Amino acid sequence: MLNIPIIFVLGAFGGLLNHLYFHNNNLLLPAVEQENGKKVLCLGFLAEMVLGIGGALVAAFLLVESGELFRQAAIALLGGFGGGGLLAQNAANLERQRALAFQEIGEAAAGALDRLMPQKLAAEPSELSQLLGQLQKARSRQQIYRLRVEALSLLQAWVEK
Repeated sequence: MLNIPIIFVLGAFGGLLNHLYFHNNNLLLPAVEQENGKKVLCLGFLAEMVLGIGGALVAAFLLVESGELFRQAAIALLGGFGGGGLLAQNAANLERQRALAFQEIGEAAAGALDRLMPQKLAAEPSELSQLLGQLQKARSRQQIYRLRVEALSLLQAWVEK
């Protein structure tokens, strides 16, 4: 059986390769960012390395018999590379959800344009743009959903009364 430290190293290396592949050979460094007044740690390339380790562990222990050292190492490396792909797939899904939210908000705004009360829009012009700015920076499905609902509620409030 392959040693666990070797699986960790191969998985991390596979995750790093995946990160470089999906980010055009750019290494995104970890950083602390502000989000809604809270500090958020963005892991950068470390996120793919951690996912790579997880993918390598799963691949090495579930897909290969314990006596096949070379095959287990190769599977661990491939599992590490594929584990980082989960992050890229998640980012693509978030972008798709964000685009749908913007489309829905745009359609709602266009549909409400003839019923829009100008005094409501004039009184709170920056509120919708702040929500849209936050939506552009949202990093989770829950955040995107919440901001979409808030923007649609705001548009509805501008039409009512």
